[in-house]
Amino acid sequence: MKEFELGFYLTISLDALPWQIEVLQDRNIKHIGTDGFCEWRDDEFVAKVADYIKKNNMNLHSFHAPFGLCFTNEEDLARSLADNRRIIDVATAWGAKNIVWHFRWFRSYKDDEHFSDSKVMDNMTKSEIDTIVSRMIPETCSYAAKHGINVNLENMPLFNWARDSREIIDFIKKQKQPNLGFIYDIGHAWCNNTPPAEPILQAGSLLNDTHFHDNLGIMDWDLTRCAVCDNISTYDLHLPVGLGTINWVSVIRALRKIKYTHPIIFEGVNFKNHPNRNSREMYEKSVDITIANWRAFEILAETLPENKKGVYEY
Repeated sequence: MKEFELGFYLTISLDALPWQIEVLQDRNIKHIGTDGFCEWRDDEFVAKVADYIKKNNMNLHSFHAPFGLCFTNEEDLARSLADNRRIIDVATAWGAKNIVWHFRWFRSYKDDEHFSDSKVMDNMTKSEIDTIVSRMIPETCSYAAKHGINVNLENMPLFNWARDSREIIDFIKKQKQPNLGFIYDIGHAWCNNTPPAEPILQAGSLLNDTHFHDNLGIMDWDLTRCAVCDNISTYDLHLPVGLGTINWVSVIRALRKIKYTHPIIFEGVNFKNHPNRNSREMYEKSVDITIANWRAFEILAETLPENKKGVYEY
């Protein structure tokens, strides 16, 4: 069975980018993802990053938008669209094939380069949120399509308005935009006690991208609670593959079943509470553990007998 191609997220700073790319090149990794939490309005910065990605022959599979698709107020629609176009322009300059936006998460008025407080969505119905977001989808997707870019919506951890992958996939289908797809954050799903392979099978060809990393699951979380961002850091650990409790064999079998052909992108794999987690040494260790364990799980997915309870269990 052919191995999946692998990729890793990078921190987009002019200091960290060179050594992170060097670490990946040393391991023959050519696919990357990038956070949008950077100087995205600065043309000079954008040009420098673009030049560095291109001259090192890296393939930018995924660009993570630094804020939600839109503000909540109708009068700010034009401003939201203008900034979305700018994000798409930056992604284009860097050669991205996909842009990630959080599902049902608005922009912040207090700090408009980030996401709004979760209480904003807590105080709205899902239908109200979807009505506003749906106004943003056609033009954003149309502009992205002109640049050959997919717009992908991401499932969230713990937040009851954005954690159900089935709702995201149904929303995507209703929009009828050919370049609107799903990015599966498996760590987020596992925090919500979602069977890890399930969203992959639900999405099928709509799955364009992945945020793969590990954690310890739902633990003591009560799904009836309203989550805040501080809760996420306790559950969404972003561990290297195999250091948590996700059933990776079931995940790989599901990916093979839907004939997934894109690179597997690992997002923010780290030793979250380690004081040196942002150092080159810890980045190297995280990457090495992830690659080794993923390849081992690929072998297990091919060789372990199928469980009578289901083909995707072991």
